[in-house]
Amino acid sequence: MDDVDPLDSDEFDAATPAQGGSPATGSPFGIADGMGSAVENALGALDVDALVADAATAVVTKLVNNLAKEALSAALPPARLEQLQERTATAVERAVKPSPPSEDATTADETVYGSVDEWLRKYWRFTYRRRVSAKGSGTGRWKAEWWNTDEAVQRLETLWRGWEAARLDPGLGTSAWWINHAAPHMTALLAVDGPFADSRDENQVGEPLPYERPPEHLFPPDKQP
Repeated sequence: MDDVDPLDSDEFDAATPAQGGSPATGSPFGIADGMGSAVENALGALDVDALVADAATAVVTKLVNNLAKEALSAALPPARLEQLQERTATAVERAVKPSPPSEDATTADETVYGSVDEWLRKYWRFTYRRRVSAKGSGTGRWKAEWWNTDEAVQRLETLWRGWEAARLDPGLGTSAWWINHAAPHMTALLAVDGPFADSRDENQVGEPLPYERPPEHLFPPDKQP
């Protein structure tokens, strides 16, 4: 619906005697000077869109309708009241009608992987290869059942979502992600006194990080084949 203000119509710029106005009053609505001025001031101060945005639609509609019936009916011609009510209905519809999602928002919501588990299983553990073992301080610690450790789940979830966002940045998005997210989070996860400190899982140099698939109900389905 077009946002057209029916009150801006030229045919209502001035009331004629047939509409109940009096050419001698000087009021653009053809109303007695005193009452006409008061009503016009009230209308000028009434921002229907703002009222609709700040209050419930039903309350605003009732307010304007009551105003029209009780106050304006004594001062404005019927056609003018009808236009005011039409303006109110337009404002109500505009306020409650949901805005369609923008193209940018749709793109931002799309992810390559369906969950952090899919991202870790198919991409990250093969990209970030580190030697891990259950002993000594020369290697890191990593748990194949990473999904049983709350801190690990939260850090990896943050890494995945950050990676999904960074890949959309054609500039330095990925570089900033490695420096500001991947490096500190993975350092914390692999620490010998970190969340996987009690892990007994190991791998060999160049192998992916140990991994065991979590129960199916924990994460959404995969997006990639």
